[in-house]
Amino acid sequence: METTFYISLLISYFIFISLGYYFSGRFEKPFSAAKWILIITATIVAGWIGIGTVVDIFNFIIKLNWCLQGFGIGFIIGILKNKNRSKVIAN
Repeated sequence: METTFYISLLISYFIFISLGYYFSGRFEKPFSAAKWILIITATIVAGWIGIGTVVDIFNFIIKLNWCLQGFGIGFIIGILKNKNRSKVIAN
């Protein structure tokens, strides 16, 4: 039971972090501090809301809050990468 739980948790985080990272590439303009606080707060709060189950097949469970948190984490990582990449000056 616990092994399946942790495998499903890791797979869902991996998939949705990848999706968030991919979709963050479409946002090139810099974000203000208020938008950063909103995105980070929404990612943290996503862990406590939306407890509904998206997939439940043979004890392989994917929950909505895992999907939202993974997407938020991937989005934040992607935006940070894009922000740092724009500061590099090539000669």
